[in-house]
Amino acid sequence: MKKHMRKSENDIQKTAFQKAGQALIDTIQKAEKVNLHKIDRSLEELNDRYRIQSRRRKLWLYTISSAASLLIAVLSISFLYFSGSFGRNELKMSLLNDNIAQQSKEITLITQNDRINLSNESSLEYKKDGKLQVNKEVITKEVPADNADNKAKINHIVVPKGKRATITFSDGTSMYINSGSHVIYPSDFGKDKREILVEGEVYLEVAKDPTRPFFVKTKKFDVKVLGTTFNVSAYNDDEIASVVLVEGKVEVNNNSLKTTISPNEKIAITNGSSRVSTVNVDEYISWKDYVMLLAEHQAADVFKRLSRYYGVQIECEQPIASYPVSGKLDLRSGINNSLDILADLLDIKYKTTPDGNIRFFQ
Repeated sequence: MKKHMRKSENDIQKTAFQKAGQALIDTIQKAEKVNLHKIDRSLEELNDRYRIQSRRRKLWLYTISSAASLLIAVLSISFLYFSGSFGRNELKMSLLNDNIAQQSKEITLITQNDRINLSNESSLEYKKDGKLQVNKEVITKEVPADNADNKAKINHIVVPKGKRATITFSDGTSMYINSGSHVIYPSDFGKDKREILVEGEVYLEVAKDPTRPFFVKTKKFDVKVLGTTFNVSAYNDDEIASVVLVEGKVEVNNNSLKTTISPNEKIAITNGSSRVSTVNVDEYISWKDYVMLLAEHQAADVFKRLSRYYGVQIECEQPIASYPVSGKLDLRSGINNSLDILADLLDIKYKTTPDGNIRFFQ
């Protein structure tokens, strides 16, 4: 009997998987005029792998092409939450897929059955009635959280280098998303907790709700809050990840080691170890106001942050990388102004290389 029920459940999952795939194939073909035959072949390969891996209780993601990668991402989001059979680490590794962010040049919102390109500085707002507004315009209506199928209503927003976005969730929580980031989140939070997955940098103003703690999960650590304001930085290519608390209280879980930090404190996480220190929080959150505050930062770190913000690769000669930088950059004044200020401050020069990168030199 149990075996028969399990087979029926698998059939239902497979049918939902295939329907979602076909719906998105149609969407992608219209939006990008991708060769349908190639996508069909990619979907067949994905289905073959799904049949094999379902027996092993695992799901693998394969990058086939830009459009097919986005297709796989949407199907994986649907399947993982629909099946409910995957552990926490597998969920993060599957959904926070680097290939998706690397291939996107525009802000991209991936829902269960659609893909929407958004303009820079887009503002998304999820209403309590299930509506989604983008820049004050209603673009879709989602099913509210108390619907039985809410597990499948998962969204993935990709904010590439040179772009930024903001989201207001239906509970009133606000999130600023920095360049080079992507976030996984439900259209509406459940009744017992609020949870998002983050890679990159976000600034959160979490609405207070003692009955539903808010969790921010990254590949390196988790953060638990009840209602507070804080910044999370967890880029894959950064050696140090961090949480900086503006107000309230948060608990950071790093390799099962739980640390509570207070306002004006930062926890820095490197290779599994952590260190708490008192900081000037404005230095870590000013990016949301288009400002970069620097206090004895190494030039290499400053160049990396500017590369993300402007979407242009910035390089330098080795001796320059360790130069200390202090000051304030108005990011809205443009990349040339920021580069000129740094060149004058450090007494160095810069040029644009044939491949479009910026290179600082003596």
